[in-house]
Amino acid sequence: MAFKDSWQQQRQLRLEQVEQRRQAVSLLLQETQKQRQTKASQLRSDLSLFRETLSYDTSVRREKLQNYCETLHEQTQEFLAIVHAERESVSQQLSEDLHTFRSTLTETVNSLRQEIQADLQLLQLETRSQLEEAHQHRIKQRVRLARNLSIFVEKLRSDVAAFLTDTVLERQEKALQDKRDRKVEMDRLFAGFADFRSQLKQFRADLSRTVWGEGERQTAVSDSPAPEVPAAKPVIKKPASPGFRVVAPVKSVPAAKSDEGKIYEYIEVMQSVRLTEIESALSMTRIQAVEGLRSLIQQGKITQRDRLYLIYTPPNK
Repeated sequence: MAFKDSWQQQRQLRLEQVEQRRQAVSLLLQETQKQRQTKASQLRSDLSLFRETLSYDTSVRREKLQNYCETLHEQTQEFLAIVHAERESVSQQLSEDLHTFRSTLTETVNSLRQEIQADLQLLQLETRSQLEEAHQHRIKQRVRLARNLSIFVEKLRSDVAAFLTDTVLERQEKALQDKRDRKVEMDRLFAGFADFRSQLKQFRADLSRTVWGEGERQTAVSDSPAPEVPAAKPVIKKPASPGFRVVAPVKSVPAAKSDEGKIYEYIEVMQSVRLTEIESALSMTRIQAVEGLRSLIQQGKITQRDRLYLIYTPPNK
């Protein structure tokens, strides 16, 4: 029972505490409500005052803005009027300047057109004269080229004829040189053959002396003399040069003996000369010079080497 009474007392105490707290909270809420109402009324009064002040300021600013716009409109109208007047003045001045420039330009163009026309006529005359001069120059150049071409053709023909003549003379001189070389070779062979025959005779005599003795050898030799067979000189045919055709020279008057002597003396003095030099130096025709050179080559007095004519020098044996 005591525990229940204690619990009830504590419960009553707690209820009292709760009631006290409720009353305190209620008082606090009432005071807070009063403060909020006071602040709200103060805020309403401040807001109404700010609204009145803002309305007044707005009306003042609007009035100032309207005044400024009116002033700006007036100034703009004045500026536009001034600009319009200036543009009118400038336009009038520009029109006058343009009219003056147009007249001046027309006069200048007319004068330039006349000058260009005069220059064009002068240029046509100069061009016509230059064309005539060029035509005359081409005619002269054509004549000069034709003359030079004919001279070149004649010179080319002369050079070709000289080359062919030199070729024929060179081939003849080469054939003559080959003939001399073959003759020297045959002389050497016959000399060797004579030495061989003498050695054979000596061997036969020694063999006979060894076999028969001195007396028998003389008797045998006197009874049967060995006939000597004369050496027949073989006939050497000149081989034809393969690949070349010997062109028969044109029949002409043979060179005089005096021409050959002049040519030989001139070559002996100059050591080596060409065919054209002989013609110009001795005042001979090509036929006379060629005939004289051919005769001297056949006689073995001169030789030809690289189109140069030299005095023939026999080789050392």
